[in-house]
Amino acid sequence: MAGKKNVTKRKLEDLVIESLLAEGKSLEYRTAYQVEIVGGGLSPATKYLVIVNDGFEIYEASKKVDGGTEVLKTIKLLHTKKWSEFTRVEIDKFAATTQYKFDDGFTIKLYSDKDFRGEVEKSGLDVVKLERKWYNKILGFRSKKRWKMVIASAGYFFIFLIFVAALTGGGETEEVAGQDDEIEEVSADIEPNEETEDPPPVEEAEEPIEESEPEVPNAFNDEQDVITVIHATVGDEADGEPRVIDVSLNDHMGVDIEDAKLIIANINAKSNLTNNMVRTGILMEAAELMQALFVDDNIHDVTVNWHLPLTDAYGNTEPGMVFRVSLERETYEKINWDGFDHNNFETVADMYFEHPGFSN
Repeated sequence: MAGKKNVTKRKLEDLVIESLLAEGKSLEYRTAYQVEIVGGGLSPATKYLVIVNDGFEIYEASKKVDGGTEVLKTIKLLHTKKWSEFTRVEIDKFAATTQYKFDDGFTIKLYSDKDFRGEVEKSGLDVVKLERKWYNKILGFRSKKRWKMVIASAGYFFIFLIFVAALTGGGETEEVAGQDDEIEEVSADIEPNEETEDPPPVEEAEEPIEESEPEVPNAFNDEQDVITVIHATVGDEADGEPRVIDVSLNDHMGVDIEDAKLIIANINAKSNLTNNMVRTGILMEAAELMQALFVDDNIHDVTVNWHLPLTDAYGNTEPGMVFRVSLERETYEKINWDGFDHNNFETVADMYFEHPGFSN
């Protein structure tokens, strides 16, 4: 297998700005703000907002590697909004994002909004800034739901305990070592008892009968074979939910290869204390699953989608896709899996999607 190639990385927001300027677009700022359209669903491409002289526009964009350099793959205009379309906007500031809800119901979340907020305030709209207590801006406390706040508090307290243990661990070790020395000294002073009773006979325990695990197939005849491999690779449950949501194993009609098949798997992701820890866990699973699923030589494409509960601005929580990694066999065989960094899936994958909440 070939080793990793050096790739010149480019920020997608810079590629978007360069493309728009090349088209002659008049922009107020040479900045593209990553944006999430609340209630707009998920797609594999990232969305960006740019400010124009009478409002703003939202584009969907993705990138690819061409000749060792990341370049723009697709760019599509989704929305053109003029300030004159609105009369009022509510601004809700969170710890990591700012939500803008316009009076026609159009709602967006920005991860950086310095210039945009200034333009909104200059637009003549009636601006309402929602006030929140400082702790209601923290992840886990924003929805004000008791169960989420309890879980978040436990998580933050656990992190605090780890921090305290790291600071005080050395002193405890020395103290325990000292106690061990005292025990050895006391033991040395005790004379052995000449008359010792024989220990009671030890009954031999019966060896437990090991249950045989299902055999992991190396060729897939149906969806159940794929599910068996997924369970063997990443487990059969995530946060109390079945790990696999659904799986499809189909003939690949898009390539002229006999018996070529493609796999599409939707699975539940495991939650963790922070978004970064969730992201790391998913990408590590992606590397393991790709190697496990491409074991069948007839598999030409593998796509895995990870799902987690997502909460919208109205407090409604529904499962949604947060990551997608898709590889073709040609790409899979280019990767040196022994030295592969799972963070490079965004660069090498034939299709990659990461929910904006995880990329900031």
